[in-house]
Amino acid sequence: MSVTLANAKLLGLDDKQSALAEEIITVDELYAVLPFVPVSGNAYTYERELALVTAAGIAIDGTLTPGQSTYAEVTVPLTTLAAQVEVNKLLQAQGVGALVDGGLVASQLARAAKSVGRLYAQWFITGDAGTTGQFSGLQTLLATAAFDNQRIDAADAALSFEMLDSLVSAVKLRRADAIVLSQKARNKVKSLMRAAGGVTMAEVGGRQILTYDGIPLIANDWTGTDVDGVTAGAQENIYAVCLGDDGVSGLTTGSMAGINAELVGTHATKDQDIWRVKFYSSLAVHSTKSVAQLLSVTV
Repeated sequence: MSVTLANAKLLGLDDKQSALAEEIITVDELYAVLPFVPVSGNAYTYERELALVTAAGIAIDGTLTPGQSTYAEVTVPLTTLAAQVEVNKLLQAQGVGALVDGGLVASQLARAAKSVGRLYAQWFITGDAGTTGQFSGLQTLLATAAFDNQRIDAADAALSFEMLDSLVSAVKLRRADAIVLSQKARNKVKSLMRAAGGVTMAEVGGRQILTYDGIPLIANDWTGTDVDGVTAGAQENIYAVCLGDDGVSGLTTGSMAGINAELVGTHATKDQDIWRVKFYSSLAVHSTKSVAQLLSVTV
């Protein structure tokens, strides 16, 4: 759909502030620190260990039984997250919105990029490759058999330090880089800390972030509420993750990494430019031991 005249007039030539006031906001601190792996080819493929060759002690002149280590091949296809805007050329020529966000086109492209970024952040948690166009996020992946040992079912019990200890301990790859939870859950942890004697903070990405046992508590409101569907707004999922190309990482293409804006051209029958904002991306969880989920905990 093209930008309407009524909508463009909101950015018109009246005395205006030089920036829009953002109202559509979902807190997601993870997106800013998530590493991305560049991908070439049709999909991203890696191997996971399944079993190691058996080691044994042997006596002098003893013999060894030959064996082999085995692996599972995991393939993750990339998908396209995109938004399209169409801007009338007369409105551009008139300078409509010139003082706001760099102009009408720039403002529309910025909002489109924001929408694409928000969609990626949402799918990172809730995405399901079973739905056309999506990739599988943490919630979907951790529900599969490969991650059976990485789920801790709180069974709607109230959040406690002991639960967080169990969550962190379930991440075997190395010490978790982050605990990902909603703002509501993080506030609950902060309340527990205050009751126990005080809170601890650390700098992450230039900001002071609450930490638990030295691990940053990264707020992400896409983790959702009422995940068990029983008590409205009470139950949530919390994740502990190792970030990196051996753990949890985003995927993007090598030649067009990140979110890109493309001028498609002039509309075939209308006097307007067509712009497309795209992000070729997906999510990889390399080691099943790099992530764990505290399932259905009351906060």
